[in-house]
Amino acid sequence: GAGDKVVGVTNFCNYPEEAKDIAKIGDSIVNVEAVLALRPDVVVAEWDLQPDVINRLKQLGLTVVTVNARSASDIMDSMMMLGRVCGTVEQAKEAVSSIEDRLAAVREKVQKMATDERPSVFIEIWNDPIMTAGGGTFMDELIQIAGGKNIAESQDGWPILSSETVISENPDVILLTYYNKDEVLNRTAWKSISAVKGGKVYEMDPDIISRNGPRFIDAIEEMVEIFYAQ
Repeated sequence: GAGDKVVGVTNFCNYPEEAKDIAKIGDSIVNVEAVLALRPDVVVAEWDLQPDVINRLKQLGLTVVTVNARSASDIMDSMMMLGRVCGTVEQAKEAVSSIEDRLAAVREKVQKMATDERPSVFIEIWNDPIMTAGGGTFMDELIQIAGGKNIAESQDGWPILSSETVISENPDVILLTYYNKDEVLNRTAWKSISAVKGGKVYEMDPDIISRNGPRFIDAIEEMVEIFYAQ
């Protein structure tokens, strides 16, 4: 509920549409002078990405609020915190409540499925080498909430898998976080995988599945449709 107060964003900020027209302050390299020129009351930053810049902005006298959302609950907690910071608590409550309602509907649907009906899922983050999301990651949590079984859940973080490992795990569904479906379907060795044979290879919008923001619920709902499509 504080969109009209935003005076600066990164080059990567493309949602909502209005964000594209707001002053840019850099990307992975933040232009501190550009931030200062905007004279913000508050800077919102992600601690893991920019600790040095955060410390510099604080030294220059700016108020910096940091978020470190690594799970669905973290995201909603961050939304409430930002609502308090921006003086839009009621709007934040409404936004979080809407997400909670949608999550409850997903969980109710998934709970009706027997454990052996839950599909095994491989999510590809990169193709050379083959990188996936392991247990404890944000993407792994989304898969679990949506009723899938991540084939890499026993490995932490962002493991590199061999092509042979993916083939042996034989996932029911393959999710792609960038637009390379044709390339995956043309991997000769993968043509025996259930997901490939059954036409269950899907490109997902990387913005909703890779970014730890409110649209994570869109990614979950899309996964449910993919996993349980008749």
